[in-house]
Amino acid sequence: MLEKWEDERAGEEQEQVKEGKKGGKKGKGEKGERGEERKGKGGEGEREREGKGKGKGEEKGEEKKERGRERGEGRREKKEEKREREGEGRRRRERKRKRRILSSLSSPLLSSPPREEKEKRREEKREEKRRERREEKEKRREEKRREEREEEEREEKRREVGSCCKTELPVIQRISRKDSLATMGI
Repeated sequence: MLEKWEDERAGEEQEQVKEGKKGGKKGKGEKGERGEERKGKGGEGEREREGKGKGKGEEKGEEKKERGRERGEGRREKKEEKREREGEGRRRRERKRKRRILSSLSSPLLSSPPREEKEKRREEKREEKRRERREEKEKRREEKRREEREEEEREEKRREVGSCCKTELPVIQRISRKDSLATMGI
């Protein structure tokens, strides 16, 4: 029963294919119902078949294609020009960079000195700092010595004054004590 039904269905499909209603290959002889109505595909359009020349739509389409091609060419040319300009700029920058490098190498101050020279400079700087520190220490020592000498001289003078008039010393001390008490408010 099932086989019979399948055979019938296959037969119906084949008939539909022949009529052009359903699928199948569309050869030159057997086009589908809508196949003949289509225009502009596969070569000539309806107006061309009738000998009237191309239709308005077809002409416009061709013009658009032509304009597109021209525009594309224009774009390509612009891109090429841009590439050339960029290339020139790049070359110019490279030349400047090379010139800068060469000038820095030729002048001894700008060029980077060898390692030995750098070491020598560092050592000289260290030595200079040491010298400065030593000088500062010496100055401080001299200052201390001078202050000590001055202090000793003052002490000497006091002793001399004290030895001349020993009787007056206690009186002076009493007066100074009274003054200090007065200043304190007692």
